[in-house]
Amino acid sequence: MLIQENAVIVVPGGREGDPYYPDIEVNLGVILANQHRQAEVASVTKMKAPELLKTFNESWRDLDKLIKQLSASKIVAEREVEKRKATMLLEEVEGVLKTKTNVSSTKDTRDAVIVLDPTYQKLQDRVDKIQAMAEFLKGKLKSFENAYTSVKKILGEDPTSMLYRHGNPNLSHGAETPRSEQIPGGQIPPRTPTPTPTPTPAPGRTGARWGRTS
Repeated sequence: MLIQENAVIVVPGGREGDPYYPDIEVNLGVILANQHRQAEVASVTKMKAPELLKTFNESWRDLDKLIKQLSASKIVAEREVEKRKATMLLEEVEGVLKTKTNVSSTKDTRDAVIVLDPTYQKLQDRVDKIQAMAEFLKGKLKSFENAYTSVKKILGEDPTSMLYRHGNPNLSHGAETPRSEQIPGGQIPPRTPTPTPTPTPAPGRTGARWGRTS
């Protein structure tokens, strides 16, 4: 099956003329446009991440729906192939073989008659087209899943290392880092701990108490 970008491919349904298994339209233009955005994972920022996650999640959802529709259609199409094969074995194959000179009835010759049958070929071609598109979309589905997971992992990194890697030392969990704590090189010096006050013992007592003394 020839696959071109920006094309809308119509995949045949499981059974010709069956309203329950209609033809399925696959808009490759939308799928591939969203797939190109996976390159943005390499430079994702906290501000861009939510929109990117939404795109990947919606793409995965739409592909998953298409794949399930194709899988259902494939089951029906395969049944039609088996039905045609059974009909030929019971009603047609032996008659065809009798018209052939020096051709005996064996499994190979019976299979040959079935494979050469135009109706059988048409039904099998329907199965092949459905399967080819399903396998193609499964690859796209996995790529969106990987891209979504990658963005989530990046967001789960240490926020300091991520924000300096992207060149924005003023953003940390959405809050501004005080300028007095910023130094060249992107390192933030540790705060000097505040000394803990020493309790004043009350007169005539050996223990220590907080607050006023009597």
